[in-house]
Amino acid sequence: MNELASDWGNIAPLVPKTPFPTKSKALRNTHFMHTDFIGGMAVDDKLLVTSSEDHTVKVFNRSTMKPIKSLGEENTPVNFVAFSEDGAYLATADDLNKIVIYQKDKNDNFTHHHTLHGHTNYVSKLAFAGDKLVSASKDGKLKVWHYRTGALLHTLEGHQDWVYALATSPDGTRAISSALNSTLIVWDIKKGVLEEKLLDGSSLHYVMGMTIGGENPSEKGNKEAPNDIAWIGDKVVTVATDIAVWDTATWQIVWHQDSSNKYKIKRIEYIASLNVIITVGERIEGWELDTGRQ
Repeated sequence: MNELASDWGNIAPLVPKTPFPTKSKALRNTHFMHTDFIGGMAVDDKLLVTSSEDHTVKVFNRSTMKPIKSLGEENTPVNFVAFSEDGAYLATADDLNKIVIYQKDKNDNFTHHHTLHGHTNYVSKLAFAGDKLVSASKDGKLKVWHYRTGALLHTLEGHQDWVYALATSPDGTRAISSALNSTLIVWDIKKGVLEEKLLDGSSLHYVMGMTIGGENPSEKGNKEAPNDIAWIGDKVVTVATDIAVWDTATWQIVWHQDSSNKYKIKRIEYIASLNVIITVGERIEGWELDTGRQ
């Protein structure tokens, strides 16, 4: 069960183990924050910010979970939110193809800083990288911005479909993105060029609002297009119904495991003190980053 392999045929189905250890397995509380799907969530040392298809961005006190304020300027779903590394800026991505940058002061007041226009379809993901912000869109492109000035630095082209997953390197020089057809690309965001295409993916078709195809035929990486990506030190983690961990020096697979999640994993988080990744879907699972042990 804990055998590590990059060949899909060698991966045994996982049987759920004891839940990730907590002081209590009991549900502590439930908070109803929005009236529709929550697409984005960002935290700093004091605040939790969520965005939703109910057209709102809400700010909560992390300790008490009491709402503090709502952000937003237009009647549109907000797909994603992200804090800058210093916590001084918040970026939101929405269905009107734009990115809104807010500046946060020491009293946690948010003021509108910039609205960034450039994508031709709705913006799905955001990732800060030093003094830059990278955005991914359904238009198949990524854009690199200087978020303090609002300047567009680069447009990154190489995907042929909706770019849905995105992460930036800890040193702020590179990004990795995946489209719904399973294409996986590494970018040099300082130069604004494609650095390496890891996976080509397959053709994707839309029939009556549903996607058909898009599987990864290469038997390397995830079986389907990733929902989320995390760049952690010298490793990149990509998740779908399975988990793949890549070595960023060679872009070879370190380990690959099926998850017990029936549907795609929605989010990855990393606990540095334990060197553990947490995958969140219909189940919450913990994995040792270096070994893949559940």
